[in-house]
Amino acid sequence: MRSRAQPASSCERTANAKTSSTNTAVYGNEFGPFGGDMRSRAQPASSCERTANAKTSSTNTAVYGNEFGPFGGDMRSRAQPASSCERTANAKTSSTNTAVYGNEFGPFGGDMRSRAQPASSCERTANSIRKVILAQHQYSIPYRSSTNTAVYGNEMGPVGGDMRSRVYPTSCVERTARDLSEVNTAKTSKSNQEIDKLLNSIISEVTALNEGDIQCNDEMRTAADRDNSLSQVHPSLLTQTPLSDCKAASALLLEHVLVSEEWAHDTNSSSAILQNSKMECDVVSYHVDSFNYLADEGCDLAAKACPREKFVIRNDAIQLYYSGASLGVPELDSSGSGKDNLNLLPAECRQRALTYKGNLKATIEVHINGTRMDSIETVIGQVPIMLMSNRCHLLKMSRDELTKAGEEGIERGGYFICKGSEKVIRLLIANRRNFPIALIRKTFKEKGKLFSEFGVQMRSVRDNHTAVMMTLHYLESGTMHIAIQYRREIFYIPLMYIIKCITTRNDAIIAQEMRRGRNDDFWKSCVHTMLEQCLNDGITNQKAALRALGSRFRVALGSYVGPWEDDETAGRHLMDECVAIHLNDDNDKFYCLVYMAQKLVALAKQECAAESPDNPQFQEASVSGHIMLLTLKEGMEGVLSNLKKRLEFASKKKESFTMTTAEVIKSMGNHKNAGITRNLEYFLATGNLITKQGLALQQENGFSVIAERINQLRFISHFRAIHRGAFFMEMRTTDVRKLRPEAWGFICPVHTPDGAPCGLLNHLTASCRITTHFSDTSQLATYLCKLGMIDHATAAITNRSVDDMYPVWCDGRFLGYIPIEKSAIIERELRITKARAYGVVPSVAEIALVRHSFDKKTVLWQYPSLYILTDPGRLIRPVKNLLIDSTELIGTFEQVYLSICIDPEEAEPGVTIHQELHPSALFSFAGNLIPFPDHNQSPRNVYQCQMGKQTMGTAVHAWHARADNKMYRLQFPQSPLLKLEAYEKYKMDEYPLGTNACVAVVSYTGYDMEDAMTINRGSFQRGFCHGTVIKVERINLAEKMREVTKIFMKDPKAEGLDSIGDDGLPIPGRRYLLDDPYYSVYSADSGDFKVHKFHYAEPAYCGLVRIVQEQDFNAKVHALIQWRIERNPIIGDKFASRHGQKGINSFLWPAESMPFSESGMVPDIIFNPHGFPSRMTIGMMIESMAGKAAGMHGSTYDASPFVFNEKNTAIDHFGQLLEKAGYNYYGNETMYSGVDGRVMEVQIFFGIVYYQRLRHMIADKFQVRATGAIDPVTHQPVKGRKKGGGIRFGEMERDAIIAHGTSFVLQDRLLNCSDRDVAYACKRCSSLLTVLMSTKVYAKKKSKKDQNVDYTERQTCRNCGKDDQVFIVQVPRVFRYLTAELASMNVKLKLSLEHPKNMPIKNDTTEKKMTSLDKLKQLSHRGSVDIAHEEQIQEICKHLILTDAQLEEMMVSMEESMEKGLDKETASSAAVKMLPSFVRAVPNGTEVGDFLALDLGGTNFRVLLIRLDGKQCKMEGKIFRVPEHIMKGTGASLFDHIADCMAKFMEEHDLKDAKQLPLGFTFSFPCRQEGLTSAKLINWTKGFNASGVENEDVVQLLREACHRRGDIDIDVVAVLNDTVGALMSCAFNENSCQIGVIVGTGTNACYMEKIERCTKLEGVVDRNDGAPDEMIINTEWGAFGDDGAMNSIRTSFDDEVDRASINPGKQLFEKMISGMYMGEVVRVVLEKLAKERLIFDGEYEAISVPGSFPTKFVSEIESDVLEDEDRTFQKTFQILEDIGIENVSAIDCANVAYVCSLVSTRAAHMTAAGIAMLLNRMNKKYVTVGVDGSVYRFHPSFPKLLDEKIDSLIKGDLEYQLMLSEDGSGRGAALVAAVASRVKREQGEK
Repeated sequence: MRSRAQPASSCERTANAKTSSTNTAVYGNEFGPFGGDMRSRAQPASSCERTANAKTSSTNTAVYGNEFGPFGGDMRSRAQPASSCERTANAKTSSTNTAVYGNEFGPFGGDMRSRAQPASSCERTANSIRKVILAQHQYSIPYRSSTNTAVYGNEMGPVGGDMRSRVYPTSCVERTARDLSEVNTAKTSKSNQEIDKLLNSIISEVTALNEGDIQCNDEMRTAADRDNSLSQVHPSLLTQTPLSDCKAASALLLEHVLVSEEWAHDTNSSSAILQNSKMECDVVSYHVDSFNYLADEGCDLAAKACPREKFVIRNDAIQLYYSGASLGVPELDSSGSGKDNLNLLPAECRQRALTYKGNLKATIEVHINGTRMDSIETVIGQVPIMLMSNRCHLLKMSRDELTKAGEEGIERGGYFICKGSEKVIRLLIANRRNFPIALIRKTFKEKGKLFSEFGVQMRSVRDNHTAVMMTLHYLESGTMHIAIQYRREIFYIPLMYIIKCITTRNDAIIAQEMRRGRNDDFWKSCVHTMLEQCLNDGITNQKAALRALGSRFRVALGSYVGPWEDDETAGRHLMDECVAIHLNDDNDKFYCLVYMAQKLVALAKQECAAESPDNPQFQEASVSGHIMLLTLKEGMEGVLSNLKKRLEFASKKKESFTMTTAEVIKSMGNHKNAGITRNLEYFLATGNLITKQGLALQQENGFSVIAERINQLRFISHFRAIHRGAFFMEMRTTDVRKLRPEAWGFICPVHTPDGAPCGLLNHLTASCRITTHFSDTSQLATYLCKLGMIDHATAAITNRSVDDMYPVWCDGRFLGYIPIEKSAIIERELRITKARAYGVVPSVAEIALVRHSFDKKTVLWQYPSLYILTDPGRLIRPVKNLLIDSTELIGTFEQVYLSICIDPEEAEPGVTIHQELHPSALFSFAGNLIPFPDHNQSPRNVYQCQMGKQTMGTAVHAWHARADNKMYRLQFPQSPLLKLEAYEKYKMDEYPLGTNACVAVVSYTGYDMEDAMTINRGSFQRGFCHGTVIKVERINLAEKMREVTKIFMKDPKAEGLDSIGDDGLPIPGRRYLLDDPYYSVYSADSGDFKVHKFHYAEPAYCGLVRIVQEQDFNAKVHALIQWRIERNPIIGDKFASRHGQKGINSFLWPAESMPFSESGMVPDIIFNPHGFPSRMTIGMMIESMAGKAAGMHGSTYDASPFVFNEKNTAIDHFGQLLEKAGYNYYGNETMYSGVDGRVMEVQIFFGIVYYQRLRHMIADKFQVRATGAIDPVTHQPVKGRKKGGGIRFGEMERDAIIAHGTSFVLQDRLLNCSDRDVAYACKRCSSLLTVLMSTKVYAKKKSKKDQNVDYTERQTCRNCGKDDQVFIVQVPRVFRYLTAELASMNVKLKLSLEHPKNMPIKNDTTEKKMTSLDKLKQLSHRGSVDIAHEEQIQEICKHLILTDAQLEEMMVSMEESMEKGLDKETASSAAVKMLPSFVRAVPNGTEVGDFLALDLGGTNFRVLLIRLDGKQCKMEGKIFRVPEHIMKGTGASLFDHIADCMAKFMEEHDLKDAKQLPLGFTFSFPCRQEGLTSAKLINWTKGFNASGVENEDVVQLLREACHRRGDIDIDVVAVLNDTVGALMSCAFNENSCQIGVIVGTGTNACYMEKIERCTKLEGVVDRNDGAPDEMIINTEWGAFGDDGAMNSIRTSFDDEVDRASINPGKQLFEKMISGMYMGEVVRVVLEKLAKERLIFDGEYEAISVPGSFPTKFVSEIESDVLEDEDRTFQKTFQILEDIGIENVSAIDCANVAYVCSLVSTRAAHMTAAGIAMLLNRMNKKYVTVGVDGSVYRFHPSFPKLLDEKIDSLIKGDLEYQLMLSEDGSGRGAALVAAVASRVKREQGEK
């Protein structure tokens, strides 16, 4: 307006200046909302104004030293000069300020000069008076500053310290109010009388000021200006009235001060992050804090959240639940000794191989019939304790105390000690909790009919201890279904059902609430459709909805709903445990589902963009404490469930059972080493999660890893690593591996491994933190309402439209709506309140305003809302808030919507409000240790992050207290001359990682080509990069000893044991070689001494020898021996600089031949110059220059990134330093040849580089082989040193051979030494495939009389059927493989063959088939396989070999046991039960008709239709599934389901109208059979638990279920088990079949027995009924030996397997031969051999895991031996590596195969003895034996071994044959029905 009107008055100009500064703060420029273009439109000042300016300028120059007044020179372009009176007042004020404040500018310091308008004269006068008054009462500003610093964290009070440069100066009224706040603060130190006096004096002085000046200033400041300035003071002042007088202002602002103090809270959770956040890296804080949450709050909350166990005992309603839990500290249990428990320290756990764990105590409440019976506090388990947590004894120790306790001086903790090993639970990326993620997935369409690809998924987490997944699906019908998860089962329920369950609102209000904020016709019709669906289904109110869902889910809920509780309670429990469990209020759940539904319909209508779970914006980190808490809660539920089962069992067992506290305690038992303890230890030891609930995680393994201490960097990286999950390792998509822009500042872009885990295993940046605790948001909703939010209640009452508003989403709660026009202001106010840590908004919160898209048709944004996120698990990092000049924590979600600059020059006015604290904030802990990383190619930085973790250094200092299996140590480490800023902060000099080396860049010897380098031998001899491998060997004689039988002791009479000390252990300091005696053991049982020999191939020095106390043994039985193995640099060892420049030591060059400089300097390392151009590691070149300068100046220099730029280059900086030291600017030097002394004409680049020695040493990698393992497919040599592989002969080598013309060498390398093979080919057919498989001729019967049975194999062409044109040819194995592959694609390959006249044709006979044991013996005799330690292994395994005498003795014992089982007097106590099957005959070929078979034995069951016509059999069947809720429901529902499935089957096959069909029922559960059609279930197995079936006739239950339907007519004529079915199935093909045997997962046998020999059938079976006088007896021989009849042949291995089984002492015969236990027997034997150091180089940890060696491995290993002609043991190598055994040799493979052969041979021989006994007992001339089972089918040698041994054990005149049974449980059942019908018909005819 200046250009169009009269110049403004002085008061207007003053107001303009104030407005200008306000505009700068609010709009980012001084000209207001219209920007800076107003300058060109304003009128120049008038002449009078110019005159006044000149006068003012001269006065200012004289008074202030510049022409612009007290505020400096920057006011020129922004404000009018002050008047003369004002300048005079300014001078006075300046002098007063100098006296009072120490500067001339008042309480806000000197920075006000350039940014604000000077105060008016009245204000300055008031300031002076005020300061004089304050000075008289000793209330100076420094006092206030210190108070503010203590209260607000800065010296400027609640507004913060940066207000000087951005807010208009406070008026006298406001400053007076601040003084009032100071008075309020000072009340604690002054009396009330003095305070009142001070208040009165201040107010009276202010009242006396010039009212006109105040009024003028007030009028000039618009209402908007006042609001904006006050909003910077506190948000509560936004709604206050304008200031009118001094007293009112004082009262108002005093109230503001009190409110601020009320909102202030303890910000300890964020203060640690904010302090020194620049370049800091708090390595383990979130691990420790998360465990502290578990210890302090988590376990108690988890206990209280466990559902109650509700059940009935003796008509009493019992309830069990937890009322609390607490976690103790680690202690040694001394309860048995009567002493107090002792504190257990981590160092002791490491050395004793213990777990560092504390007791978990819980209080269990017991209620009977609704009345509390008792409260029991007991230990329910032990939980591993994280080191340095608040339950750890190390927490408050000083550095000296930590050292004395055997720990590191800077021990950080964050890991667990499990059985002596340090374990870390890795950070795991999970979906952001309590946040609805909009997804578009094609797989959603597969969920059911009408399902679309749209969904909204939420991972709901309650208190960190319970997590469930909840997915809302959109259907093409316009409705929605919600998928809830319960016990890992997913159920799809209509959304409106759930809404009805959680609200009492009627349909009209529900529709109104769901349409609020989205009132389009489409959504309205969707809501009405869903409501109408509920109405049609009778779901009209909350009770009806709860009853409907409760009735359907009651079975699945199990004992969590009591039998006495109604369906409504069951439905309520389902809502509490499955629907939005993070919310406790149903109203909040209702609005949460409304928000999800509205977001889903917006996604379906393409109004918002889909979100990706792979985006860090929608991810969080599952921290160790939270993961363990999830597992712990499930374990606590299991304790209650087990207690309930034990109480029920006790009540059934005892007739006089009474529910008392004593019974509860007795049923509890001791949980210290069971349940929770065992599961958590297994979880840490293996990383595998055992869960029934799933815990809403996408993986079940890979959670924990060993905290390797290769060096400190490797150790720390475990805590900063964050993994996407093992599940994604198998995915082929690359999206999950991509580094997204949203990860900036949170995920390091260069710290990820190459290979399979690339992009999946990342590392957090150094400044990134993870929230672990919940924040206080109790006042947040109220505060938002004050800022203008409309909550749901207000919106409902006022019926206000919210269509023009944004929703507010906070931690899974839908709070309300905010107006769009106010949304930016509200978001800014929330951010300022958060950054200033007032408390109402947590300082760790994320605040993000997502606006509507500017183009909704073409550009889709996220669903618009105001998001406030404070949940635990979020990734946060500090940045600088430019608005208030303080540090603010931001998260991954809000960062997307923030503008953050790195340099201030990059800031965009009005947009950028944040700045990075440091340019290197994007790097991780390891990335921040790379010197000059900004000068290197990015892949080199990636390589260094990995190689830095493989460097030899100083891993630990407490070597004396460590028991690690293998560690590395650099003998003479050094501190680098070039250090980064992070290097000092991370205290890396505590654990140095390398050596400063003089490096000359020259191609000198030819040995430095490629990545090779040459090392000065003189440097090497002086100790350059000398290293040591330190191993600790644990020898524990107490393992598996019940009492002390072995101790360490030296034989005093023995000679030649100088290497063993008097205590029987090695001598510290002595050097030991291979096979040197190093310890001796005395056996008290035998009185013998056993000397053990040193087994390492490399010489080693004995270090510390420690005796470790065993808790149960007071003797020397457990020792730790430390070995030091020298590993000094040799040719082939690997070195690297800190820039990813790795190199191999190619030669130790003599010092006298090395080049030298003019000053006599000789390089330590010669580096090839060709390594720089391709690698582009300019940082290494700079380091060489800088290191040289640092060495000459005796200093260390900074190598931090982003310090130098194009203008100020690093080369120039360090070049100048080199020149000052007298060297060449570029670091070049003239050097002389060490060979002939001539000067080198070229200048050599020579400097100092910090080099690292990597742990990859040639001593561990050198590979030499003549023959060895080959690939089983191609028969080419495998790769890998551990497998005994060969060295690759690649394309380059092949080309070189061809170029030299040495073709025979090529043939030798690529054929003879590779995959040369022979094959049979048919000349007539020109085919290689038709004779690949031999035609084998077997005898149908075997007889001892007929010895001329031809077992030979003939090579015959299967195409033409002849063998006269079959020739043997030599071809590569891959050619045969190619031929087979082409044939699989229907491509025929023809060969042109000529008759090889001079080649012998081998087409008549081949070797006799051998077993794997025969082959191993043969190979051993030939010398092809050297079975190491053969005598020792045979001695240990000798009891696994059974002689014929032992087998015959076993046959006698078995027959005696069977006799007991058949006798009615002894049957009840017999081990072998001999159960009658009531099947009296076998098929004879006359069975005709249609028969049904029902096979129930697991989660799937079959219904079959068998059509018999003599020997012809046609079979049709269908498989049906038994759902889990039916398996565990009622018996009636189970058999109704079976009847329904049978009805469907019969309808599909048109059998419903047929005549009554006979049915055979295979019921594979333990039964007590009382007739052919009667069997009572003894107990359920295989996961079934249907009520009302045990002790009931299952046939009758099936008949009743069919009768209830009324539409199917069947006749159950037989019930049987699978063994009888196997016999009958074989008998159909061979009528002579009289014995059925199953050798599979379990084992059993049945046979045809004379009824007269079975006395227990007297009175049960009528022998005169016309049926055959014999019956099939089900022996149940798996229990043979339970009475001790097999003790003479059982071994200690069998005893160990039995003890570890689920039924110790039972089924002993089965445990020695069946597939369930055969592999475990082998594993126990191998574990014994490994511990004796006979195999695997003594490595036994992996093979010690129960269940790690299944029986299929036995079959595969023995197949490997039989098929492997070249003795490569390829498959065996693979199996052992999969188990986790690393030190495997070919000899070990042979030994493993030997043990497998012994165990399988014993099993076959014992089975043969049982069959031979039955054959001898039946004494029939010819019998067919039907055999079935996985062991018989798939083991390569079992049938042959069985056949041979039976032949040697039966009577001489008996004949037999073995026949494989086919589908015994299916076809056999129908055959039993057919035979029963035939026998019944024959009886009728008689």
